[in-house]
Amino acid sequence: MKRIHSLCLFLLLPAFVLAQGTLADYERANGLREKYQWSAVNVPVRVNWIGKSTRFWYAKLVKGGTEFVVVNAETLEKRPAFDHAKLAETLATMLPPGQAKITALRLPFNDITFVDDERAIEFGDNAARWRCELTNYTCKKSEAPVGGRFGQRAGGPAAPLSAATLPGIPGPRYNQPSEPKTSPDGKWEAYVNNYNVFVRPKGKGNSKDGGVALSFDGSEGNYYALATLAWSPDSKKLAVFRVRPGYTRKLQYVESSPIDQVQPHYGSIEYAKPGDALDLPLPVMFDVESKRQYVIDNTLCTNPYSMSRPEWRKDSRAFTFEYNQRGHQIYRVIEVDAASGKPRDVISEEPKTFFHY
Repeated sequence: MKRIHSLCLFLLLPAFVLAQGTLADYERANGLREKYQWSAVNVPVRVNWIGKSTRFWYAKLVKGGTEFVVVNAETLEKRPAFDHAKLAETLATMLPPGQAKITALRLPFNDITFVDDERAIEFGDNAARWRCELTNYTCKKSEAPVGGRFGQRAGGPAAPLSAATLPGIPGPRYNQPSEPKTSPDGKWEAYVNNYNVFVRPKGKGNSKDGGVALSFDGSEGNYYALATLAWSPDSKKLAVFRVRPGYTRKLQYVESSPIDQVQPHYGSIEYAKPGDALDLPLPVMFDVESKRQYVIDNTLCTNPYSMSRPEWRKDSRAFTFEYNQRGHQIYRVIEVDAASGKPRDVISEEPKTFFHY
């Protein structure tokens, strides 16, 4: 029986070895993204307004790559954002060797900024910023770092836009560093001191004196996030989020084959697991002259995955923000009336499936 058992194990050994996969198997698996990532066509990415104009641009997946489109919101005229072929020809001679082949539909960015009255565009990564003139398609490089969406992640390698790298809304981060916010009329600036909102005359004192408190309910466990603060255009009111921090979970990881060195990288990322408490922002409004505080009813936004920064109407009658409910099955645009502080849902989408946000 022992001999039979040993013989069976010997016969099964090649099966265990083959189960690990051959070189051809790994090469085929490695090529799956390239094979299928361009299969989804006419998939648009979010709209990006061009300054204060009535035009916006967006990128969309097409067969074989990505196109950038500019739309006039008044006339509905649609045109290419630039000559893709000319730009690709220029960049192919300038970008470092070793990057993926650059073509008209495989440009090394997925986010651009129009500058100089739309006569040029800028794009970049954490290593350099590029400026390309759209009049003669010459490009130049600046060593100044730039953040934002670029390639797959800010700080990561540049990559063409694909179905696998469509930018979404990042995990909520409300307590970002921020400078005092100056009112549109230039007379006041708002800041946060000891977790509360203060205002002071522009140019008076530093961040810890010379100001008047508008709130007294801020604390370490329920702070006002200066990065979310927005002045009304008439400089009479402020909208801001008071945030109750959630649970910060850090996951450790090892990057076995980093592109910048031979040795592995060891690091950590913040990543919430299902059931973890997320940051809970509550919209609050202040009348600067009367120092009145309006704590906005949050019935329409009780369980957020993320909420966008408040944006005021041009006539200061209200401000809006976007609410993405945890689970991504409810998305609302909520408007808060500046006179009463009452919220209403301007748009409320509640599908049976999920949002691709």
